[in-house]
Amino acid sequence: MSNKTKDKQYFTHDSDASMDPKIIALIATHRVEGYGRFWLLIEFLRRQPGYKYDTNNRFSWASLADVLKFNIADCKQFIEDCIKEFDLLKNDNGVIWSQSLCDRMKYWDEKRQKLSDRGKKGAEVTNGKKAAQAAAQANENAGTSKIDDTLSAENDIQNPAIDKKRIDKKINNDSLPIGKGKGKGKGKEKPADVTQYWKTLTQAWFDFFNEKFRTNPTFEIEEGGALKKIARRLKAKSKEENLIWTEERANEKFKNFLNEAYSDAYMRDNFLLPQIARRFDKYYSIKPNGNTTAFHQPGGKQQASASAIGKLQGLKSPAA
Repeated sequence: MSNKTKDKQYFTHDSDASMDPKIIALIATHRVEGYGRFWLLIEFLRRQPGYKYDTNNRFSWASLADVLKFNIADCKQFIEDCIKEFDLLKNDNGVIWSQSLCDRMKYWDEKRQKLSDRGKKGAEVTNGKKAAQAAAQANENAGTSKIDDTLSAENDIQNPAIDKKRIDKKINNDSLPIGKGKGKGKGKEKPADVTQYWKTLTQAWFDFFNEKFRTNPTFEIEEGGALKKIARRLKAKSKEENLIWTEERANEKFKNFLNEAYSDAYMRDNFLLPQIARRFDKYYSIKPNGNTTAFHQPGGKQQASASAIGKLQGLKSPAA
Protein backbone atom coordinates (compact mmCIF):
# COMPACT_ATOMS: atom_id res chain seq x y z
CA MET A 1 0.00 0.00 0.00
CA SER A 2 1.48 3.32 -1.04
CA ASN A 3 1.76 6.21 1.42
CA LYS A 4 -0.61 8.23 -0.74
CA THR A 5 -3.30 5.51 -0.66
CA LYS A 6 -2.75 4.94 3.04
CA ASP A 7 -3.14 8.67 3.71
CA LYS A 8 -6.50 8.74 1.97
CA GLN A 9 -7.81 5.95 4.21
CA TYR A 10 -6.31 7.00 7.54
CA PHE A 11 -8.09 8.50 10.55
CA THR A 12 -7.67 8.08 14.31
CA HIS A 13 -9.98 5.79 16.26
CA ASP A 14 -9.90 5.75 20.08
CA SER A 15 -9.72 2.30 21.58
CA ASP A 16 -12.38 3.24 24.15
CA ALA A 17 -14.80 4.80 21.66
CA SER A 18 -17.49 2.26 22.66
CA MET A 19 -17.44 3.74 26.17
CA ASP A 20 -18.64 7.16 24.99
CA PRO A 21 -22.18 7.83 26.37
CA LYS A 22 -23.43 8.70 22.89
CA ILE A 23 -22.14 5.44 21.50
CA ILE A 24 -23.61 3.53 24.42
CA ALA A 25 -27.01 5.03 23.59
CA LEU A 26 -26.51 4.10 19.92
CA ILE A 27 -25.74 0.48 20.80
CA ALA A 28 -28.68 0.30 23.18
CA THR A 29 -31.01 1.40 20.36
CA HIS A 30 -29.51 -0.18 17.24
CA ARG A 31 -27.55 -2.93 18.97
CA VAL A 32 -24.05 -3.91 17.85
CA GLU A 33 -25.11 -3.78 14.20
CA GLY A 34 -25.77 -0.09 14.63
CA TYR A 35 -22.29 0.39 16.15
CA GLY A 36 -20.76 -1.30 13.14
CA ARG A 37 -22.86 0.75 10.72
CA PHE A 38 -21.82 3.95 12.51
CA TRP A 39 -18.14 3.22 11.87
CA LEU A 40 -18.90 2.30 8.27
CA LEU A 41 -20.45 5.74 8.01
CA ILE A 42 -17.37 7.45 9.58
CA GLU A 43 -15.09 5.63 7.15
CA PHE A 44 -17.34 6.74 4.29
CA LEU A 45 -17.28 10.38 5.47
CA ARG A 46 -13.48 10.21 5.76
CA ARG A 47 -13.31 9.62 2.03
CA GLN A 48 -15.55 12.57 1.14
CA PRO A 49 -14.28 16.07 0.22
CA GLY A 50 -14.15 18.11 3.41
CA TYR A 51 -15.34 14.99 5.30
CA LYS A 52 -18.98 15.93 4.56
CA TYR A 53 -21.73 14.24 2.51
CA ASP A 54 -24.52 15.98 0.65
CA THR A 55 -27.73 13.90 0.77
CA ASN A 56 -29.57 16.25 -1.59
CA ASN A 57 -28.21 14.68 -4.75
CA ARG A 58 -30.41 12.30 -6.74
CA PHE A 59 -28.74 9.03 -5.75
CA SER A 60 -27.24 10.14 -2.40
CA TRP A 61 -29.48 8.04 -0.17
CA ALA A 62 -29.26 4.99 -2.38
CA SER A 63 -25.47 5.17 -2.31
CA LEU A 64 -25.36 5.69 1.45
CA ALA A 65 -27.87 2.87 2.07
CA ASP A 66 -25.65 0.57 0.01
CA VAL A 67 -22.63 1.52 2.12
CA LEU A 68 -24.48 0.89 5.40
CA LYS A 69 -26.22 -2.27 4.11
CA PHE A 70 -29.68 -0.80 4.70
CA ASN A 71 -32.70 -0.13 2.62
CA ILE A 72 -33.17 3.58 1.98
CA ALA A 73 -35.94 4.07 4.58
CA ASP A 74 -33.99 2.39 7.39
CA CYS A 75 -30.86 4.28 6.32
CA LYS A 76 -32.68 7.62 6.64
CA GLN A 77 -33.99 6.66 10.10
CA PHE A 78 -30.54 5.61 11.27
CA ILE A 79 -28.99 8.89 10.11
CA GLU A 80 -31.80 10.90 11.71
CA ASP A 81 -31.24 9.10 15.03
CA CYS A 82 -27.48 9.80 14.86
CA ILE A 83 -28.30 13.48 14.33
CA LYS A 84 -31.22 14.11 16.68
CA GLU A 85 -31.06 11.36 19.31
CA PHE A 86 -27.37 10.63 19.82
CA ASP A 87 -25.76 13.89 18.63
CA LEU A 88 -23.17 11.90 16.73
CA LEU A 89 -23.71 13.74 13.43
CA LYS A 90 -24.35 17.31 12.33
CA ASN A 91 -26.75 18.38 9.57
CA ASP A 92 -26.93 21.58 7.56
CA ASN A 93 -29.64 21.54 4.90
CA GLY A 94 -29.03 17.92 4.02
CA VAL A 95 -25.20 18.04 4.31
CA ILE A 96 -24.12 15.69 7.10
CA TRP A 97 -20.81 15.32 8.91
CA SER A 98 -19.20 14.11 12.13
CA GLN A 99 -17.75 17.00 14.11
CA SER A 100 -15.47 14.61 15.96
CA LEU A 101 -14.06 13.30 12.68
CA CYS A 102 -13.58 16.85 11.33
CA ASP A 103 -11.74 17.92 14.49
CA ARG A 104 -9.44 14.92 14.31
CA MET A 105 -8.74 15.41 10.62
CA LYS A 106 -8.09 19.12 11.10
CA TYR A 107 -5.22 18.32 13.45
CA TRP A 108 -3.92 15.67 11.07
CA ASP A 109 -4.26 17.89 7.99
CA GLU A 110 -2.45 20.80 9.66
CA LYS A 111 0.35 18.50 10.75
CA ARG A 112 0.63 17.05 7.26
CA GLN A 113 0.64 20.55 5.75
CA LYS A 114 3.48 21.63 8.04
CA LEU A 115 5.49 18.58 7.02
CA SER A 116 4.73 19.32 3.39
CA ASP A 117 5.80 22.96 3.78
CA ARG A 118 9.02 21.91 5.47
CA GLY A 119 9.67 19.42 2.70
CA LYS A 120 9.09 22.08 0.05
CA LYS A 121 11.30 24.54 1.89
CA GLY A 122 14.01 21.91 2.22
CA ALA A 123 13.65 21.11 -1.47
CA GLU A 124 13.97 24.80 -2.33
CA VAL A 125 17.14 25.06 -0.25
CA THR A 126 18.51 21.88 -1.79
CA ASN A 127 17.60 23.02 -5.31
CA GLY A 128 19.10 26.43 -4.56
CA LYS A 129 22.34 24.80 -3.47
CA LYS A 130 22.32 22.56 -6.52
CA ALA A 131 21.67 25.58 -8.75
CA ALA A 132 24.51 27.49 -7.07
CA GLN A 133 26.82 24.50 -7.45
CA ALA A 134 25.78 24.14 -11.09
CA ALA A 135 26.41 27.84 -11.68
CA ALA A 136 29.78 27.62 -9.95
CA GLN A 137 30.65 24.56 -12.01
CA ALA A 138 29.52 26.34 -15.16
CA ASN A 139 31.70 29.33 -14.29
CA GLU A 140 34.59 27.04 -13.53
CA ASN A 141 34.06 25.19 -16.80
CA ALA A 142 33.81 28.50 -18.63
CA GLY A 143 37.04 29.67 -17.04
CA THR A 144 38.69 26.38 -17.89
CA SER A 145 37.50 26.50 -21.47
CA LYS A 146 39.07 29.94 -21.91
CA ILE A 147 42.52 28.58 -21.29
CA ASP A 148 42.02 25.13 -22.85
CA ASP A 149 43.98 26.38 -25.85
CA THR A 150 47.02 26.84 -23.64
CA LEU A 151 46.54 24.54 -20.68
CA SER A 152 45.57 20.87 -20.45
CA ALA A 153 44.71 19.68 -16.94
CA GLU A 154 44.91 16.06 -17.99
CA ASN A 155 48.39 16.51 -19.34
CA ASP A 156 49.43 18.54 -16.28
CA ILE A 157 48.34 15.76 -13.89
CA GLN A 158 50.28 13.21 -15.88
CA ASN A 159 53.22 15.51 -16.43
CA PRO A 160 53.58 18.40 -13.97
CA ALA A 161 56.08 20.16 -16.21
CA ILE A 162 54.54 23.20 -17.90
CA ASP A 163 54.53 23.00 -21.69
CA LYS A 164 55.76 26.48 -22.58
CA LYS A 165 54.58 26.24 -26.17
CA ARG A 166 51.03 25.73 -24.94
CA ILE A 167 50.90 28.69 -22.54
CA ASP A 168 52.46 31.34 -24.77
CA LYS A 169 49.27 33.41 -24.70
CA LYS A 170 49.44 33.62 -20.90
CA ILE A 171 53.15 33.90 -20.31
CA ASN A 172 54.86 35.10 -23.45
CA ASN A 173 53.84 38.74 -22.93
CA ASP A 174 56.24 41.22 -21.38
CA SER A 175 53.50 43.20 -19.64
CA LEU A 176 49.81 43.46 -18.85
CA PRO A 177 47.53 45.45 -21.18
CA ILE A 178 48.76 49.06 -21.01
CA GLY A 179 46.39 51.52 -19.33
CA LYS A 180 45.58 55.11 -20.17
CA GLY A 181 47.04 58.12 -18.41
CA LYS A 182 45.17 60.98 -16.78
CA GLY A 183 45.35 64.76 -17.06
CA LYS A 184 47.97 66.17 -19.34
CA GLY A 185 49.04 62.81 -20.64
CA LYS A 186 45.51 61.54 -21.19
CA GLY A 187 45.26 59.18 -24.13
CA LYS A 188 48.92 58.27 -24.03
CA GLU A 189 50.13 54.83 -23.17
CA LYS A 190 52.11 54.60 -19.96
CA PRO A 191 54.97 52.12 -19.75
CA ALA A 192 54.48 48.91 -17.80
CA ASP A 193 57.91 49.03 -16.19
CA VAL A 194 56.75 47.37 -12.96
CA THR A 195 55.98 44.25 -14.96
CA GLN A 196 59.03 44.29 -17.13
CA TYR A 197 59.73 40.73 -15.98
CA TRP A 198 56.18 39.67 -16.65
CA LYS A 199 57.10 36.49 -18.47
CA THR A 200 59.40 35.42 -15.63
CA LEU A 201 56.85 36.18 -12.92
CA THR A 202 54.00 34.50 -14.76
CA GLN A 203 56.10 31.42 -15.42
CA ALA A 204 57.09 31.35 -11.74
CA TRP A 205 53.42 31.47 -10.72
CA PHE A 206 52.47 28.60 -13.04
CA ASP A 207 55.47 26.53 -11.93
CA PHE A 208 54.78 27.09 -8.23
CA PHE A 209 51.05 26.35 -8.49
CA ASN A 210 51.65 23.27 -10.62
CA GLU A 211 54.25 21.95 -8.18
CA LYS A 212 51.96 22.37 -5.16
CA PHE A 213 48.60 21.41 -6.65
CA ARG A 214 49.54 19.25 -9.64
CA THR A 215 47.42 21.34 -12.00
CA ASN A 216 47.52 24.75 -13.65
CA PRO A 217 45.92 27.83 -12.08
CA THR A 218 43.16 29.95 -13.52
CA PHE A 219 44.76 33.02 -15.06
CA GLU A 220 42.42 35.66 -16.40
CA ILE A 221 42.15 39.46 -16.10
CA GLU A 222 41.62 39.47 -12.32
CA GLU A 223 44.58 37.16 -11.69
CA GLY A 224 46.76 39.20 -14.06
CA GLY A 225 45.85 42.39 -12.22
CA ALA A 226 46.71 40.78 -8.89
CA LEU A 227 50.10 39.64 -10.17
CA LYS A 228 50.79 43.17 -11.39
CA LYS A 229 50.02 44.56 -7.91
CA ILE A 230 52.31 42.01 -6.27
CA ALA A 231 55.11 42.82 -8.71
CA ARG A 232 54.72 46.55 -8.00
CA ARG A 233 54.87 45.96 -4.24
CA LEU A 234 57.88 43.67 -4.51
CA LYS A 235 59.75 46.24 -6.59
CA ALA A 236 58.89 48.97 -4.08
CA LYS A 237 60.13 46.81 -1.21
CA SER A 238 63.39 46.19 -3.05
CA LYS A 239 63.86 49.92 -3.48
CA GLU A 240 63.21 50.46 0.25
CA GLU A 241 65.88 47.87 1.00
CA ASN A 242 68.34 49.49 -1.44
CA LEU A 243 68.24 46.44 -3.70
CA ILE A 244 68.49 46.66 -7.46
CA TRP A 245 65.40 45.30 -9.19
CA THR A 246 66.69 42.62 -11.55
CA GLU A 247 64.99 39.71 -13.21
CA GLU A 248 66.75 37.31 -10.85
CA ARG A 249 65.65 39.34 -7.81
CA ALA A 250 62.06 39.61 -9.07
CA ASN A 251 61.90 35.86 -9.56
CA GLU A 252 63.39 34.98 -6.17
CA LYS A 253 61.41 37.55 -4.18
CA PHE A 254 58.19 36.36 -5.81
CA LYS A 255 58.94 32.70 -5.03
CA ASN A 256 59.81 33.54 -1.42
CA PHE A 257 56.58 35.49 -1.17
CA LEU A 258 54.56 32.57 -2.54
CA ASN A 259 56.22 30.18 -0.09
CA GLU A 260 55.26 32.44 2.81
CA ALA A 261 51.65 32.53 1.61
CA TYR A 262 51.57 28.77 1.07
CA SER A 263 52.75 28.19 4.66
CA ASP A 264 49.41 29.63 5.85
CA ALA A 265 46.87 26.80 6.20
CA TYR A 266 43.97 29.10 5.29
CA MET A 267 45.70 30.37 2.19
CA ARG A 268 46.54 26.85 1.01
CA ASP A 269 42.79 26.27 0.73
CA ASN A 270 42.29 29.62 -1.02
CA PHE A 271 45.45 29.87 -3.10
CA LEU A 272 44.37 32.49 -5.62
CA LEU A 273 46.40 35.47 -6.75
CA PRO A 274 43.75 38.06 -5.81
CA GLN A 275 43.56 36.58 -2.29
CA ILE A 276 47.33 36.55 -1.93
CA ALA A 277 47.68 40.10 -3.24
CA ARG A 278 45.21 41.40 -0.65
CA ARG A 279 47.38 39.91 2.10
CA PHE A 280 50.68 41.15 0.74
CA ASP A 281 51.87 42.76 3.99
CA LYS A 282 51.13 39.59 5.92
CA TYR A 283 53.17 37.33 3.69
CA TYR A 284 56.02 39.63 2.71
CA SER A 285 58.72 39.07 5.26
CA ILE A 286 62.38 39.94 5.77
CA LYS A 287 64.78 37.39 7.17
CA PRO A 288 65.18 37.39 10.98
CA ASN A 289 68.52 39.13 10.74
CA GLY A 290 67.01 41.98 8.73
CA ASN A 291 68.21 40.73 5.35
CA THR A 292 66.29 39.79 2.32
CA THR A 293 67.92 37.26 0.04
CA ALA A 294 71.21 38.55 -1.40
CA PHE A 295 71.59 38.64 -5.17
CA HIS A 296 74.68 38.64 -7.37
CA GLN A 297 74.94 41.48 -9.82
CA PRO A 298 76.65 41.21 -13.18
CA GLY A 299 80.41 41.00 -12.83
CA GLY A 300 80.30 38.82 -9.72
CA LYS A 301 79.68 41.67 -7.21
CA GLN A 302 77.21 40.95 -4.46
CA GLN A 303 74.54 43.50 -3.51
CA ALA A 304 73.14 43.17 0.03
CA SER A 305 70.43 45.16 1.78
CA ALA A 306 71.39 48.44 3.45
CA SER A 307 69.74 47.34 6.67
CA ALA A 308 72.02 44.31 6.83
CA ILE A 309 75.09 46.35 6.00
CA GLY A 310 74.28 48.78 8.78
CA LYS A 311 74.56 45.91 11.22
CA LEU A 312 77.91 44.72 9.92
CA GLN A 313 80.46 46.99 11.51
CA GLY A 314 83.52 47.95 9.59
CA LEU A 315 82.07 47.08 6.19
CA LYS A 316 81.09 49.51 3.47
CA SER A 317 78.64 49.02 0.71
CA PRO A 318 80.46 47.95 -2.48
CA ALA A 319 80.47 50.43 -5.28
CA ALA A 320 77.61 50.07 -7.67
